[in-house]
Amino acid sequence: MNELSDFDVQDGLRDLDAARHGAAHIIAALHLGQRFGSMGPNSVGWYEIVPPIRTPDFQTNARIALAGPCMDLAVELIEFEGDAPVVLGSLESWRDDLVNHESGYRYDMIAARGGAADAAAWSLAFCRVNFDLIDEAAMMLVHATTNVDYRDFAARLHGRTKDVDSGALDVAWSDFAGGSVQLDRIDEAVLERLSGSWVGEH
Repeated sequence: MNELSDFDVQDGLRDLDAARHGAAHIIAALHLGQRFGSMGPNSVGWYEIVPPIRTPDFQTNARIALAGPCMDLAVELIEFEGDAPVVLGSLESWRDDLVNHESGYRYDMIAARGGAADAAAWSLAFCRVNFDLIDEAAMMLVHATTNVDYRDFAARLHGRTKDVDSGALDVAWSDFAGGSVQLDRIDEAVLERLSGSWVGEH
C-alpha cells in the first residue's frame, strides 16, 4: 500500500489537491535546477514557494509557474478520461481567475509572465511523466507541520525527475490544440497587467 492510499480522506482531499499543485511547482523547479527557500501553505490554503522563484530565463519561469495548473489539469484529464472540454474549461478558469479574482490561478498566470502558450504543453507533459514523484512531494507537504525546506526536498527527490520526451510533448500539444486562442488571451492579459495598462475584462 503506497502513501496516497494510506492518506486519511477525512484530513481533506482538498488539502491533497492543493499539495499536488504546490508539489508540481517544486518538482519542476528541482528539474530545472532552481533553488528556493521553502514551501508551505498560505492564508487561503494554497501552497507557495517562499520566496518566489524568479530567474533571468523566461522559459524556466513559465514552465515552473504552469506546472501547478497543469498538474491540476492532468488529474482532471485522468478523472474525465481525456475529455477535450476539460482542457477548455481549465483554460477558462485560469483566465477568469487572472482577470476577475485576487486568488486561485491568478498568481501562477502572472508568474508565467506571458509565457503560458509556450510553456503549457511542456508543463502538462512534465507533470504526467513525473506524476508519482509529484505525489511523493505532495505527501511531504501534507504531513509537514511547518514549511518544507528546499534541502529536504532536494535530499529526497533530487536527480529523480524524468525528462519530457517527444512523444509525451506531442500528446500534450494535442491536448491543448483547441485552446491555443485561450492561452494567447491569457498571455495578452498578463502582459497588459505587467505593462501597467490593466483594465479588467476584455
